[in-house]
Amino acid sequence: MSIVKPFKGLRPRKDIAAALSCLPYDVMNTQEAAVMADGNPQSFLHITRAEIDLPVGTDPHSNQVYDQSLANFNKFKQLVLVVDRRPHLLCGARPHQIDRRPPCASLLPS
Repeated sequence: MSIVKPFKGLRPRKDIAAALSCLPYDVMNTQEAAVMADGNPQSFLHITRAEIDLPVGTDPHSNQVYDQSLANFNKFKQLVLVVDRRPHLLCGARPHQIDRRPPCASLLPS
C-alpha cells in the first residue's frame, strides 16, 4: 500500500512568477536556453539549464553544472521562492475531454 502525505511546497513569489516560468529543459538546447534566460536572472532556466551560467562549451552533464544548479536553486530559495504555510497535496492531469473540468484539485488537510 502506498502512503501519500501532504507537504509544504516551494512556490515562486506571485510578483515574479511570470519571470520565473520557462519551457521544460528538454525542449531546447543550451544556446536556446541562454537566449531565453538572457536578461532575466529569475528564469528557472538558471536551475534546469545551469550550464548557461558557465563558460560556453561546458559539458551540460558535468559536475560543475550540477554544482551551479544547486547554487542557483539555493539562491532562488532565499530570494524568489516561498514555502507554503500549510502542508497540502496537489495533483493534476489533463482536463476532462468533454466539459474541461480538472479531474483533481488541491487537497488541504482539515
